[in-house]
Amino acid sequence: MPCDGVAVEPLRLVRNRAAPPDREILVRRFVERLLAELDRQAPLSTWRLSAAIERSIAADLFHLYAALPEADGASAAGLGQVELDRITDYIDSNLHRGIELAELAALINVSRCHFSRLFKRSTGTTPLAYVESRRIRHARTLLLETDAPLAEIAVMSGFADQSHFTRRFRQRLGITPAAFAREKGRRRSAQRAP
Repeated sequence: MPCDGVAVEPLRLVRNRAAPPDREILVRRFVERLLAELDRQAPLSTWRLSAAIERSIAADLFHLYAALPEADGASAAGLGQVELDRITDYIDSNLHRGIELAELAALINVSRCHFSRLFKRSTGTTPLAYVESRRIRHARTLLLETDAPLAEIAVMSGFADQSHFTRRFRQRLGITPAAFAREKGRRRSAQRAP
């Protein structure tokens, strides 16, 4: 995010990579800060005592957890090109049937949730949206290269039925599959000869 014309990397709270301090050292630091805070305060009240304890705990937590970006950059990493190619090939060769998220995750040996995050980080889209876009692309190719009926193209592209196919196609491209084919000269008008 730019800040006064300078790009600033967002900060996240992450565990300090240094060795954790000994428990005795933490307790000693906590007590020293608490005593110093109590010396600065005039008459002692319950509210002031609790506020002093809260500040001391917050300071210890801040030192225990550094507010710095991760050094290794692992959080920004997504899928490698080889993994993306394997997933894309699998999707393309299985478009005719339902593809489960677990299947795709199993291809690279990660959980479904982790796969979803990695995939979106790598492609900018969710796995489900990506599969649907590949189905639409496949259907467009079939519309342009074959004279198969729309219902058959819908099934060959992995849609539940022609209605589902038409709905999703129109939502993505702003035109129905039949109108798309007619525009490209691949279909006759809706009226049929007797």
